[in-house]
Amino acid sequence: EGVMRDDFGDIRFTLPDETPLPYHLKTYTEADAATFIVLVPSIPAAPDNTIINIHSGKPDATTTSSPNDVYLFFDDATGTYGDKWVDIKGTGSYTQIGGVQAISLNSATTNIRTKDFQVTAPFKVELRLYSTSVITALQYCQDTTPSTNERYHARINVRSSAAYDGILKAGSFITSQTENFGTPSSWVDCILTLDNVGHHSWTVGTATALTATDTTYTTGYLSLNHHNSGTGAVANLAVSKYTTNPPLVNEVIWNSNYDLNLIGGVIYTVPDLPELDLSNHYFVNVGGVAYE
Repeated sequence: EGVMRDDFGDIRFTLPDETPLPYHLKTYTEADAATFIVLVPSIPAAPDNTIINIHSGKPDATTTSSPNDVYLFFDDATGTYGDKWVDIKGTGSYTQIGGVQAISLNSATTNIRTKDFQVTAPFKVELRLYSTSVITALQYCQDTTPSTNERYHARINVRSSAAYDGILKAGSFITSQTENFGTPSSWVDCILTLDNVGHHSWTVGTATALTATDTTYTTGYLSLNHHNSGTGAVANLAVSKYTTNPPLVNEVIWNSNYDLNLIGGVIYTVPDLPELDLSNHYFVNVGGVAYE
């Protein structure tokens, strides 16, 4: 009790030399648990670990969560739509869809692509898809004018008569499966990975991940697509570097009575300071731990 705020707003991450690390407060349950994604600059090949520090204990602190600084690309449908997206067919916008702030694909057939950002394998895309009927899709490794069925196309189709998800290449399925989305007009969590030897993994909700191998395209724009009828939307789109062996928290060591002079001259008196021993590479997911 008293180690951190109930809303986790006072949590900060640093390297041992006190360099602040960008982080994303991804989810939290007040006064219970939180999931943070922390960007670690590097983890050496040997000894294959690094240390980061977690700081807390400033009662009036508010979160400095900055997902745009953590991921290669991030969009939670806030800010200015045109800063991140270009309309190819139909129009997109930022609005509330199904109770979620989202990228709305407004026309019967809509295709938009990232304005500047391009993916380069290996990468991982996490997003939520929504459709009232028919198809909403993530397209990837696209050129500057993606059509409805160009390059790769990872979709959900929520029609009750033919509900399925799958990956297409140039309009033809390379893998698919029948899917139970429950009912249309609900949000579905999805994950797509593409490694540098052309291996795809497309996970929709609780379904078994679809996998396929194709080496034709490994770079290009991201595109969001909705077509035929109804409403389509995308939320919480995050792109990160993909690794088959993500870093793990191996050990938490609790210290006490530690003062840290953060940027801006703010002194954090930290009653308890855990040190995390991290293995492997890229991002660190510090999740599901309730500190009391």
